[in-house]
Amino acid sequence: MAFNFLKKILQTGSKRRAGKGSRGPTPFRPRLERLEDRVVLATRFWDGGGDLNWMNRLNWQQDIAPVAGDDLVFDFESSFTRVNDFPNDTTFDSITILRSATLGGNRIILGPGGLVVGSSSPDAPDFTALFGPPLRLTSSSGAVDVRQRPGGNTSLILADAATGSRLTKTGVGTLSLLDGATNLGGTVV
Repeated sequence: MAFNFLKKILQTGSKRRAGKGSRGPTPFRPRLERLEDRVVLATRFWDGGGDLNWMNRLNWQQDIAPVAGDDLVFDFESSFTRVNDFPNDTTFDSITILRSATLGGNRIILGPGGLVVGSSSPDAPDFTALFGPPLRLTSSSGAVDVRQRPGGNTSLILADAATGSRLTKTGVGTLSLLDGATNLGGTVV
């Protein structure tokens, strides 16, 4: 019944007054309106289907490479270093590491989502993650959360962080700072 109603409206259109030169009812003509371009930020999960470079789309689920502002999740164990080949100072909202991983490559600006390592889930594995890319923390970020299951053992080794960055460590896991990560503007543990 609703379909017939819509069909009648589309066929009839608006009616003009009949007169000289009138061709009858004007058909309904839907118009399209151009909208602005939109980028929807997403959470991208590493699956390691290509090489070891972050920009290679084959390394990410659904073969879609991340873009600046995305949340990145590394939940795929590998003994190889995954290399951030994005340009220096690319901003990612958050990076989550859920299995043993070594990350290296170019300098990263970390957004308000921070860096999360591990999980407090009862079945979470014990592991150590080495975060090698120089890390520049913004004033809205700076949170490094090292989580572990009760009685578990999760640790993060932070190899480098930009001078003057403020680092706030939360969670019960272990955070180790190497030589390049000792010039932090303020560290709260």
